[in-house]
Parts: sequence; C-alpha cells; structure tokens
Amino acid sequence: MEAFSNALFRNLVTDISPYLDLSPNDGEAGRNHAVACANARSLLNSFYKKFEDDNEYAKAAAIALFRSMNDRCAMWRPPTEVSLDFVVLNEARSIACTIVNNNFDPNPIRHLFDGGLGSGMCVGSSGTSYYSKLFHGPLTCDKEVLKRIYNISLQLDPDWRDAEFKRSMGFGLIDVVKGSKISTVPKNREIARTICTEPTINMLYQKGVDAQLRVMMRKFFSIDLDNQADANRLLAAEGSRSQNFGTIDLKSASDTISLSFIRWFFSRYGDSAFLKALELYRCERTELPNGDYVKLHMISSMGNGFTFSLQSLIFASIVAATYRVCKIKLLYNRHSPIASDIYYGKDSVVKRTKKHVGMKPKFNHEHKVIPGNFGVFGDDIICTTKSYSTVCYALESAGFIVNHEKSFVSGPFRESCGFDAYLGINIRGVYVRRLKKATDIYSVVNRLNRWTARTGIPLKYTVKCLLGWFKRPPLYVPYDMPDDSGIRTLVPSPKTKYRFGVYWYKYMSPVQRGVNVSDGNPWLNPMGVLICALTGRAVGGRIVERQNDNAFVMKFGVTPNWRIPPRGDDGFLPPSHLIHDFEWSLEANMVVGRVLESTSART
Repeated sequence: MEAFSNALFRNLVTDISPYLDLSPNDGEAGRNHAVACANARSLLNSFYKKFEDDNEYAKAAAIALFRSMNDRCAMWRPPTEVSLDFVVLNEARSIACTIVNNNFDPNPIRHLFDGGLGSGMCVGSSGTSYYSKLFHGPLTCDKEVLKRIYNISLQLDPDWRDAEFKRSMGFGLIDVVKGSKISTVPKNREIARTICTEPTINMLYQKGVDAQLRVMMRKFFSIDLDNQADANRLLAAEGSRSQNFGTIDLKSASDTISLSFIRWFFSRYGDSAFLKALELYRCERTELPNGDYVKLHMISSMGNGFTFSLQSLIFASIVAATYRVCKIKLLYNRHSPIASDIYYGKDSVVKRTKKHVGMKPKFNHEHKVIPGNFGVFGDDIICTTKSYSTVCYALESAGFIVNHEKSFVSGPFRESCGFDAYLGINIRGVYVRRLKKATDIYSVVNRLNRWTARTGIPLKYTVKCLLGWFKRPPLYVPYDMPDDSGIRTLVPSPKTKYRFGVYWYKYMSPVQRGVNVSDGNPWLNPMGVLICALTGRAVGGRIVERQNDNAFVMKFGVTPNWRIPPRGDDGFLPPSHLIHDFEWSLEANMVVGRVLESTSART
C-alpha cells in the first residue's frame, strides 16, 4: 500500500507541475494564472495531509495537547488593567448575560427531550442510536442529582416511564460514573483530535441546553447554526476579493473554554441560573486512555452536547461588543426567499435588491443565506478588517489562542468552514483519507474529477494510476449516486445494459447495521421503539446504528435517464458551463471511454 500511495503522489506531481510556477501576467490572464497556481499548490498540500494511518504518535500528541490546554485553563484570570480588550470583554459579558438571563429556562424537566443525544457513543451505551443509548443498554450519569431529576422527569410521560422500567429490568438501574472518557479520532498525520464521550443522562441535558442556545443565536444574532457555514463561506469569498473581511481560526478552541472564564463571563449581573445549569450538566473529570482520571478545568470539551453552541454564543458576543466599541454597525444575516441569492454590496455587505448599490449582481445557486458583516460558526470567526485586531486581542484575553498561521486579514486568501477562498474562488484541494478498499478509490476518483471540473486542471496520470488499482473493471454509476458507490459519470459506459426502457448498473452500498423492530424480537423495548418511531428515529421498521467504518455490498440499480445534470446542494441546476466542464473533466481524466476499454482489455 505504501508503494501505491507513493506512486500515486508522483503521478499527481506530474499532472500539476506545469501549473505550479506559471509566469505572472497582467490583466485577466495574470489572474487566471495566479488562481491556477493556487489551486495546484492547494491540492499538493492537502492530498495526504489527513491520510489515516494507525499513527500512535499522533494519538499521544493529541492527549498531551489536551492535558496542556486543561492546565492552561486552570491558570486563567480575569483582566484587571483597563485596556481596549478589557472594555470589549466587559461589553461582551453584558451582551451575553442579558441574552441568557432573559431567555434561558432553568427547568431541566421541560427541556429534557429537546435536543436528542447526538450521533456518537455515550459512556456505557451499547450502540450509537437513540434507542440503544436510552432504551436498550445501561444508563449513566456522573452526579446523583441528575439521576434523581431524570427519575422525576419520567413521571410526566407514562410511555417513557414504561420504557425505562423495561430497560432497567434487563440492564439495571442508572449507574453513577466518575466522569467522561476521552478518546482520539483522526485529524491529520501529525496530531489526532481528542473527543470526550459523555454519560448518557449528562448528554441528554447538555443537548437540551444546546437547543436553547441555538434558539438564542437565531433570535439575537440571526445566526442559524444549521446553515451558518454557508454564510461564512460567502463572507470568506468576499473577504478574499475585497480585503474587507478577515477570518480567525482558534487553536483547540473547544479545550480552551476555561471554567474560570465561564464563571466570570456569565456572572455580570450576579448569580446566573444558566451558569448553574452548565456546571450541573458538565462532567468534572475525564478518564484518559491509560485509565487515569483528570480534573477538568475547562467547562467542556469536544463531545459535550453544548460546547459548539456555547462557544458560538461567546464569540458572537465578543464580535458584537467589538463592533459596538469600534462604532461599526452590526449587520445581521438574512434569508433569501428565492433559490438564486443576489450577492453584491457596498462595503462588502450583501443586499437583497439591485437598487441598494450600483453593482452587477452575482447569482449564487448554492446558498440561501444572505450574510451580514460578521459570521460565527463555532470557532470559525469572520469580522471586518477594521475590527480584526481588536477581536483577536479580546479573544486572547479571554484565554483563547489565535492560530495566526490559519487566520487571514491581508492578501488574497481566506479560509472558513472548509472553504479556501483565493481572489473569491474556492481553491480547496482534495483530502485522501484511505486507500484500502475499492470504495476508497471510487471516492478519490470522483472528488478529483469534480476538482478538475472546478479548476480546469486535468489529472490524467493521477486518475489512471487510481484505476490501475482495480484487478477487474470498476463500476460506473450515474452522477447522482454517492462518491463511494462507483465512478460517477454523465454518460453510461459501453457495458451498461439498457433493457425495458431503463439502464441497469451495479453499485456499492454500505451495509446498515441496526435494530429490526418488525421481526417480533422478544428482547425489544416496545415503548422505546414507539418513542423512536414517533420522533422519526425508526424508519421502515428499522433503527439504524451509526458506523465509523462501513462494510459495503454490491447491488443492482436502475435509472430511466443516465444523463442527469449535476445539481447544487439546494436542488437547482448550476450554470450550463459547469455541466460542460464536468463532461470535459471526465474525458480529460480518462475515466470513461478509452480507459474503460483499456481496463477491460487488461483484465
């Protein structure tokens, strides 16, 4: 496998080397050369950056970083000297405390079932589904008071009470554990990412807090955390064009929210029910992979149910306070009622109609959010260039670490929410995570084809090397199939059969593991199944478990019309030139026609 990955990278270098050092020219040609060179360098840097190999060094580095960030949180103290960042932080305190004090409902019973349980495992759970975590496995929490609150809550819903009684008969009463458990997931080749698995009942209440925080973000900042990433990408693109916006990235943002900072930040007007709820639902300790327990000096970590929305509220309050201190008008997001948003504006602000500014509108087919002049999505922060340095100072005074290598305020590049903008154009590369199975190869080929369609740079030798991995002809599937199902094409391959007015093809499909609720299994929890069905978590008589590494099986599929143009995320057709570019990229990368014939001849 190492020999294949090395050969693949050599072919990639061969393909993109003509574009790495294009001679600069003036005018439109010079801009195109600069964009092509940036695209080529981005692909070269990203290709194996997140490659997943069993790297024990990366895991150890992640645990060491987590411990150092936890120790750093213990040393945070409030700023005392009257300075600009001190004024901003106190203004941010006023904004955040006003929001949560007037809108947070501290009654845990009313919000017990608002937010779900997330998609991952919980401490002691037998699976990842809502059913497995709540109704078919051990229940855990880290405090006796949470156990009592949960039992009281059950009395309000007879169905839930019966489901808990059935669960306790098979798996015992609620178990009080010492805390969460830390583990690592792949991030890049140098360091992994730490994530804490929370006790089930803790997570249930944490997600209830998260649901309330999301409502507050929508109400007071016009930030919908379900689609704010789209607004951030638009702002990043505009910032790279006009230099009016800067993007800020924080290092280990989830692990640097100090408990001392939270106690200071949310106590602007005295005791806070919101602060008490955060401390009640968080875990005070976490178990390391070696079995040792560490006291947490951070309010929460990645894996906690309210971490993402809490940091979004904090950062949005800091940006709003900075704008207020710097006398910058805060412009909020709006949502377009039509599919094609009009994006242009005075001072890099998006306006709805052309009469607001005398600029030619740019129609965008992929986003329905019209951004304002700031954006916050977790630790992805975008602010105006004028406020950039003040926001950074305030963040550092709050105990966060600005990653200056990945934060941009000058030059033609911006990055936010997985969007790498260079002169307003997305130059995001392709990240290869695995090269072990046929589905991995399919995914890489399809993403490289889309990259070619977007950039105009053919990857002839790279794709040919990938196709050489197959010992028999690969599968060719329609464009609307998933990346790992086969090689997506806009035209059927010569071997595709056309019978009875439809095309017949083979494709790879992930094996979905879960609980079959319609086979009369005596071990099922009937009331638990009913609750899952009523909340939309049991579909087609089956409760599906999330899998980290799916197994695949080959299936047959049919389609009446193979040539379906690619559509955007919102279901609307992209400009016609993109369709033509994609057809060209398929031929340029040799994934249909001649390659299919040569592959068949070779086998």
